[in-house]
Formats: sequence, structure tokens, C-alpha cells
Amino acid sequence: MGEGKGRGSSSKKASRSGRTETSGSTNLESLLRETSLVDTNSSGTGIVQHPNSTLANIRSLRSQDVLVLFTPVVPPPPGDATVRMDPFEPLGHALSKHHKRIRHVPYVPSVGMTETHLAFLQRGQYAGAVVVVVCDHPNATSVKGNGYDYQRAFAQAALDQISSNQDIPDIPTFLVLITGNQAQRGWDFSEFEGVLQSDSYTPSALQQISNRMFGA
Repeated sequence: MGEGKGRGSSSKKASRSGRTETSGSTNLESLLRETSLVDTNSSGTGIVQHPNSTLANIRSLRSQDVLVLFTPVVPPPPGDATVRMDPFEPLGHALSKHHKRIRHVPYVPSVGMTETHLAFLQRGQYAGAVVVVVCDHPNATSVKGNGYDYQRAFAQAALDQISSNQDIPDIPTFLVLITGNQAQRGWDFSEFEGVLQSDSYTPSALQQISNRMFGA
């Protein structure tokens, strides 16, 4: 783990960029208008951009801010020889090249949010941004207890915790969605301001996600 927050609650009136929150559908429609499926690497991984205002927030994190990375405990991607490594460890490493303070905290989908995860979300002075990964790749969800609904519930729980805690400043929260069914699944996360999508979670695909997030 390396030293490595969606909003959408009506209780938070505006984002750091000054944009007033709207309903989930309007928010996602706006997001889709501002995004485009642009980069496709040799393995067929597509990366969808964040809205520019959201990207600016994460790219302007202060050196003392911590980016908290929540990732599901799932099997490695097909053909990955690094079977003993957390498949999302490369994402933590890639992010750390752009922002030094990364807290990588895995979650077990069937268990959901625990006191450990809550500790990172309740310390508003600690986390400067939160990234939640949902992996709907068949290689991951075929394992009992790793289902998409479990992971979606965890992502929503994280968002709810941030939105309901008035002591937490309005911070950028991102959803990284690993799935081939991008259009359908993307609508499931309309409350998240920032969404990146990829059809793969190989190390090279995770590097692409990190680069897109930080504009490398």
C-alpha cells in the first residue's frame, strides 16, 4: 500500500470550483457533454476525461494533501503474471508520480465499508481527494462476493459519508469504473462529479488512468 472524496449531496451547495450542484441526471448530462472518449491504447483501453473544473481541483492539490485511493480486492487481470500483487498497486504507484501523498486502502466488496475506511473519510483535514475504483470486469466479478452491486454499494457509501459530514471540506471525489459496458454503467454513478472509465485494469491501463487524471 502506498502513502496513497463523489459528492452529489444537496447539503453541499457548491463545489470547490463554484459550480452549484444539480440533480443526478442533469449532473451526468453535463459531465458527458464535457467529456470525450479520447485515448485508446494498444490493448483497447478507453479513458474518459473528467470535467475540466474537476480535473483542475485534483491537479491543484497542495503538497500536504492526501489522495485516498479505495480499490476492490479482486483477482489480477487475465494474463497478468504478477499474481501475488494487488492488481491496483500499479495505480497507486502511478498516482504517486504525480502527487506524493497517496494512501491506498483496499476494500472487500462483500464486506463493504469498515471502520478503517471511515477513519479516512471522517478526518476532513486529512484527505484532500478521494478516488474509488469499481471493477466490473468479468474476471473480477465472477468471483463470489466481488459482484458489481457490492462494489457500487461501497462507492455510494463513501460518497454518502463525505456528503453528510459537514466537517469535511468540499473535496474532489472520483469514480474509476473498470467495465466494457461503459454507457450503461456510467449512469449508475450520476452522483459522482468525476468519472473515468476503462475496459481493462492491466498495469498499462491503470497508468493511462493516472496520466489522464493528472494531465500527463
